[in-house]
This record gives sequence, structure tokens and C-alpha cells, in this order.
Amino acid sequence: MKKYLLLILCFYSHLVIAQIKPGMWRGELILHDTLSLPFNFEVKDNVATIINAEERIPATISLMQNDSILIRLPDFDAEIHASNFGELLIGEFFNLSRKEKNVITFRASANTGYRFSDRPERTSTNITGKWKAKFDGEDDENKYCVGLFNQEGNRVTGTFLTNTGDYRFLEGEISGKHLSLSAFDGAHSFLFTADVINNEIKNGHFFSGLHWHDTWSAVRDSSFNLQDERSFSHLKEGYSKLEFSFPDVNGKMVSLADSEFKNKVVIVQIMGSWCPNCLDETRYLSDWYNTTKPEDVRIIGLDYEKITDTTVAFRNIRRLADRYHVNYPILFGGSSNREEAGKTLPMLSRVFSFPTTIYVNKDGTVREIHSGFNGPATGQYFEDYKRGFAKLIEEMRKH
Repeated sequence: MKKYLLLILCFYSHLVIAQIKPGMWRGELILHDTLSLPFNFEVKDNVATIINAEERIPATISLMQNDSILIRLPDFDAEIHASNFGELLIGEFFNLSRKEKNVITFRASANTGYRFSDRPERTSTNITGKWKAKFDGEDDENKYCVGLFNQEGNRVTGTFLTNTGDYRFLEGEISGKHLSLSAFDGAHSFLFTADVINNEIKNGHFFSGLHWHDTWSAVRDSSFNLQDERSFSHLKEGYSKLEFSFPDVNGKMVSLADSEFKNKVVIVQIMGSWCPNCLDETRYLSDWYNTTKPEDVRIIGLDYEKITDTTVAFRNIRRLADRYHVNYPILFGGSSNREEAGKTLPMLSRVFSFPTTIYVNKDGTVREIHSGFNGPATGQYFEDYKRGFAKLIEEMRKH
């Protein structure tokens, strides 16, 4: 595959142009020689809008010094560098938020609206509904999850809900009996394949980026639910309050004991700029905070990064705050390794997931600790979360 791309580059090298052709494109991340992850994006006015089901991610397009194209992903420290040959883009995707080298070969074709195949086989199968899915390589707490799918004709959209969060917006198709789903958001690249046989999903494979592969299966089960989000993390015996002191982007140390948070309901969000579920939660919390403007409620974000250099960490925090209009402090807590993150908050039994949300009463005692977040891609689950959030905050404000 890589040799093939090099031959194309050599053949078209004299045709490189500056502006990407407007319209619908089909992009691919080349995971290995026989496997690629497809996604769609639409180009208009120097913006490449990445499409995953109902999700739209506008990525800016600019010209680099060597006349190649730079597509900058807005939510994450990630970008695509590509040579533009009119109806063909060839280059690489860089995830800069990781310590290890993470570069994936990228290509894209213009005037292409399909995702997996332009003529999928007719199917008599419909997987719309709720499924109990099993991922074989996960530990016991994450082995089983909820699969939510909606099918119209061959087109399938949906997501998986796990105890640590959801897989956000997946899109694909059923061709005959073969299911294919993918998502690309700038930080994560997900590819799911499986066969639908006798109303069961079998022979499933899950690929994430270049290095992760798991097998999975699913059965219909409308009664299956995840474990209670409050059951994964708690305060250790002898503790009733949360204590911390971390720097904000200006280097100022901020503590939960500061006067700003006295006699206030405080929502403490353990999160990371690299974490899509965290960004979904941040978007919701920021919108709620800016709209409601509650006098007796405060929010604090505790950011944990894969690259712990403070220059990089503060840059990522500023990007996140600007993108989501965050008007509350986001502090840098340290490494996103869950064990290391847990050491910075020794009163917690563990940091089970990013995000983890801690609700603190006006007297400083911890009311509840919620692990994970089910965002907009989960439909009714997200609506239920919003109602539960509003109810909990209202109860805490009264006491």
C-alpha cells in the first residue's frame, strides 16, 4: 500500500496545487496494507467539515511553506499534512498529543459521498435497537457494554456505551450480512466490522489507530444496563472532603479551600484535553454555566495530559477553554496515567475514568462521584443525564 502511494506521489508531483476542490470527499486512514478506516468530509471556503453521523467537525485548511495542505483539527492537538493533486490528497495524519510517534498514512478522493462502498449489497437484516456487546480484550469492568444502533436501508449509525464513556458518533453500513462502522474525530480513529447472523452480531473486530485491535460480539438485549456510574470511585475511609491545589494557565495556584468556593456547590471535573468524552462533558457544563449563571455554583476542571510539559499542557487547556467558551478555571493536575492521576487526589479510592465528576456540597463535603459520561451520541441516555444533573444540582443548592 505504501509503495503504491509513493508511486502516485511521484507520478503527480508536478501537479500539486494550493486549494482543495470544494465538495464531498472520502478520506481514509491506512491502518495497514490491507485495512483502511474511511470517513467523509465536505470542503467549503477553506474549511473541511468532518462528518460522523450527526456530528460535524469544522477543520481549518491552510497552505504550508512547502505548498502542502495543512488541515488543523479543532478539538485536539492533531493535524493532517497532505499534497493536493486536484481530486486526490495524499499525506499523513499526526496525533501530536501522544508521547509516542503516532503518524498514520492519509489519502482522500474528491466527489465521493459514500463511506464504505458505493453499492452495498441488499440486506434483509435490520439491527436497529439495543444490544449487549462483549469486547473480549477488556477487563471485567469494561468487557460488556451497550450497543445502540439505528438502521435505514443499508445505512447504520450508532454508538457503544461503556462504564467509562461512549464511543461517540459511529457511521457505516450493512452490506449483505456484513456490518462496518467508523468514526474519526481528530484524536480517535475507530473501525468496527462484524457479521450479522441469525439476529446476532458475530466475528466482530475493533481497530483503534495503528496499535489497538480487539474482537467483539453482541446479542439483542433491551433490558441490559451499565453499572451505576456512582459505584466505581469513592472517598477513602476517614475522608469526607476533597482537597487539592493545582496551577491555572497563568501559574496561579488554585485550591478548593479558596474563598471563591466557600459556601458554594462545586462541580469538580477530572478530565483531559485529549479525551472526547471529556470534551462532550465540558461543552455541556460550559453551556449550562454560561446560560444559567448560578451565583451559588462553581465549576473547576482538573486537566490531566498525556504530555506533561507545562507549556504543552497550558496550550492545550487554553485551546479547550477558547473552543468551548469555558468561564471557569481549568487547572493542570499532571499525568493522564490513571494511577498517577490518583496519587494527586489521595482521598479518592481511584480515578476509574476520564472524565470523573465530583459533586461537592456547600459545606465542602462530597455528595456524589460519577465516573464516565454518556454524551450527545447516546440519545435518550444523554437526555436522562441532563435531567438527572439538573435535579442533583437543584437539591444541592437548597442545602
